[in-house]
Amino acid sequence: MEIIRFVNDNLARSNCYVVKCGKKCFVVDPGEEKMTKVIDFLEKNELEMEAVLLTHGHWDHILGINSMMEYKKVPLFVSENGYEFLFNPELSLCIWQNLEFKVDENLDIRKLKENDVIGFDGIIVDKKMKKI
Repeated sequence: MEIIRFVNDNLARSNCYVVKCGKKCFVVDPGEEKMTKVIDFLEKNELEMEAVLLTHGHWDHILGINSMMEYKKVPLFVSENGYEFLFNPELSLCIWQNLEFKVDENLDIRKLKENDVIGFDGIIVDKKMKKI
């Protein structure tokens, strides 16, 4: 497994990660409105994005969801507590940044409980982002 770090081009300069195992990968915290650098990286390396994973639902971690889903519709994983952040600009703090952000409710959004383990065709990750 390899973890590649990107710095989101937003005011917070938050981190985004591509976690890959072979040619399969998932993207963590796409916080840049247009995720061009990450998408270019996926295409250049012929990676198959299996999912998008959010560590939490603040604006600097969610702005790129729509961009990633335009690239490829995959499951979006978010904590049960973070789900409402996707639809509430006060919780996501989008309102503080004067950002208009709406996520499509028809996406395949999957809520995670604490200590859930996620598996993707050869990638199984525990809560500490370690391959099992």
